[in-house]
Amino acid sequence: MVQKTMGSSLAYIYLCERDELIPKDTFGDLMWSIEEILHQNHWEKVKTQYQESLHEKKQYSIAKDRWIPFKINQESCNSLEKAIPTLKAVMVNKWKRENKISGSNSGKGLEKVYKSSNHNFSINYPQEWNEIETAGKTVWEIQTKQNQSVANCFVRAHDDKSFKVISNEEYLEAISKDQMSKELGAFFDEYKIHEWNENAEFAGIKPTLGYNYTVKHPNSDKKESALIRQVIFDNKLYTFSCKAEREFFTTIRGTFKILSASFSFNN
Repeated sequence: MVQKTMGSSLAYIYLCERDELIPKDTFGDLMWSIEEILHQNHWEKVKTQYQESLHEKKQYSIAKDRWIPFKINQESCNSLEKAIPTLKAVMVNKWKRENKISGSNSGKGLEKVYKSSNHNFSINYPQEWNEIETAGKTVWEIQTKQNQSVANCFVRAHDDKSFKVISNEEYLEAISKDQMSKELGAFFDEYKIHEWNENAEFAGIKPTLGYNYTVKHPNSDKKESALIRQVIFDNKLYTFSCKAEREFFTTIRGTFKILSASFSFNN
């Protein structure tokens, strides 16, 4: 029933977005969540149930637990937009169940452990990933390959003097999604920030900054996506990042999240 819930709801959300009755950013952020659940086949699944629900002129209501009549207009689209956070939660919980991921087992399946004595952190990572040489502010990096696709995760430690006098809360006040968009725009013609969260928890610390982005490199048709987490600890700004080509990122994002959850500072 959950699958039909997602399918019919997505069908009407798509129509509402197409007719500009809900914000495009709202639709885009939802589809970003959908991709991590349904991967490359998500549009085919939506298309099938899109046609079914249009034929029935009904949408499955999560709140009412039944099929209800639905019309594409401002009132109905507003109602559906309000249900999007619940819909995302249903999908994420479904994904966690299928992948057996929870806070208590987020480090399981990551056989290797890296501990940094210089920067006081540790992180678990999969057996098949390899550590690679680092330079500058990058203090740890790993890489994996599948066919022709490559994924990297790394930690950078910025020890600028300013991070000795500000807290995480003050850092969050000084940075914004618009500011980060401008920084990406200085390097890439196409870019989009997803899931900007200034109340994220990372390394057991909250609030911290968490966000994802997708960019297209100049002179290339390929897009790259990244997961970013930032936290100030011990007078340094730590940035944890995982990157991969967009299609590969979609399939490996669950591993990125588990890696992120295993990061901790040593006592």
